[in-house]
Amino acid sequence: MRLEHDGVLVSFAIPNGLPEAPKDNRLAVHTEDHPLEYLEFEGEIPKGQYGAGTMRVWDRGTYEVLKWEPRKLEVLLHGERVQGRYALFPIDKDEDPKNWMIHRMDPPPTRRRARPCPRKSSR
Repeated sequence: MRLEHDGVLVSFAIPNGLPEAPKDNRLAVHTEDHPLEYLEFEGEIPKGQYGAGTMRVWDRGTYEVLKWEPRKLEVLLHGERVQGRYALFPIDKDEDPKNWMIHRMDPPPTRRRARPCPRKSSR
């Protein structure tokens, strides 16, 4: 997850994806800030390099800052795939923590269940 803030992309690796329900917390590893040019980066990072592997943009959108403090972030995501209120908080006691948790603060929107296909008549 990359959040534009003060002219850089504050970046978190979220290996297990964003939590869908408020009861779930997921690891969010704070990586180094990236330049704004990285916002659209996708591709292969060579083995042996930092962040090696495939990098894909999974969602795009905007966000609102609800709280931005050194040890707590709250944002409201307005993505193409994800919408919702999320909080990030460190689990490390370090001054510059690397390991954070991400927590969904509001319930996910209810999804309309697709109506079942009509059954074929046996006549």
